[in-house]
Amino acid sequence: MSANEAILVGERQDKEERLTTARQTVNNNPVLEFRDGQFLFRKTNLEGGIVERFISAAAVREAFSGVPIDTGWFNLDITCPGITRWGTGRLGEWAIAYIPPADWLLEITNEGTNEPYRLDRITTPLPGIIFFGIGTNYYAFATKTATLKPYHTIFRCPLPNVMQDGSVCWGLLKPPGASLTSIFDAWKLFITSTFNNHMANGKSKRVRDDVRIVLRDMSHAARPRHYPVHDLVRQEEDTAINLDQAVREFFETGKMPG
Repeated sequence: MSANEAILVGERQDKEERLTTARQTVNNNPVLEFRDGQFLFRKTNLEGGIVERFISAAAVREAFSGVPIDTGWFNLDITCPGITRWGTGRLGEWAIAYIPPADWLLEITNEGTNEPYRLDRITTPLPGIIFFGIGTNYYAFATKTATLKPYHTIFRCPLPNVMQDGSVCWGLLKPPGASLTSIFDAWKLFITSTFNNHMANGKSKRVRDDVRIVLRDMSHAARPRHYPVHDLVRQEEDTAINLDQAVREFFETGKMPG
């Protein structure tokens, strides 16, 4: 290729690039319009020409699939179970629900007693529970407040079958993928499951070895109306990490503190 031919090829490539590249300024950016169930994409190229074409819903969905969405904290004064944060991202859809303090019917095993195969069904109070789901992974934490305070210290969920980092151990159960609605199905599956001696330790200051003893004590006729939040153990015992920090740490590192 001669020098003149190379110059012509370069000029042609530059021209094509200017015709296909969108002009992006403060007042001039590509636009996506909804037109009777179709999507019209319009841009102004670097030559000043307007380019329009219809694109498919699949193409739009693919373009936006990698764009993270995060609502931030909202609905913080709820007194019934509700969503307090939601989003999507590279790890999929996720949601955080708050379950206010209430009495719950729990099914608890009796390992370590003279009746190890007996199941107890007890009604006992629980503190406010934060339930975080992403994909089919769920995390549970406790709070001392009656409504959600994302900048207050979080505590270990005072139930067995919750790992040290707050992750729920489902055993043979298969929770649904987290979404705005299915997270409550996952919570119901969790709270109605059988709680055994797995990870029953480290959840109570008074009874370090087995939080089930505390739960049974509170199920008696003279039980307190509310869970004794002074007995809760910090999620990180040596720090006062709060929920907002824990969520940010999870999305930065892929791990929950604990």
